[in-house]
Amino acid sequence: MVNSLKYLSVALMLVSQLLVLNKGYSAQTIVFGAQIDDGLGLANNSPVPLNSQILLGYYTVAVSSSTFSAFTSSSQFLNNFTQLGSAVIGFDADSNPATPNEAGLFAGGANIVTGVSTHDGKQLYYIVGNTSSISTSTQLGVFTSSSWVLPNNPTGPTPQLVSTDINQVLNNSSNILFGSYLAIDFIESPFR
Repeated sequence: MVNSLKYLSVALMLVSQLLVLNKGYSAQTIVFGAQIDDGLGLANNSPVPLNSQILLGYYTVAVSSSTFSAFTSSSQFLNNFTQLGSAVIGFDADSNPATPNEAGLFAGGANIVTGVSTHDGKQLYYIVGNTSSISTSTQLGVFTSSSWVLPNNPTGPTPQLVSTDINQVLNNSSNILFGSYLAIDFIESPFR
């Protein structure tokens, strides 16, 4: 899976360079994942199942842990959420089985054009579910980190890389907006 993330980074950087050359805009490459010793777990200490969905994006309104605790359905977690990328547990960003094809782990990526984009300066979030769709999941987690911010109006021909990983999330209410960590081996659980 680590090699998949490296190859994904290179591939996304190349795509970003093409966007920059063809359009004259800056491109932002985002790599995200849960790798090797920092996978995702459920409330019962088992890994998040294969084929479960993970979304990367931002909310268009201010959110906090109280925002999500008031929700009564999984689909509400998608309200005011702009999706930039998605991934599936057990697979790399090209929808190929990860090596190893392991529950709780994933790699994903996204490219966006910046400088003329409404994405600039946005705080990034993961929404993680326990099924193939966030709206049908019975356990959800929402996390962020203070370092997961897209640059404001990046300029220049060199694509910029933003790398996020679940191991950058601190165990506090500013980083874990819904869910909690569980103290189990290599798995960090955002789920309730």
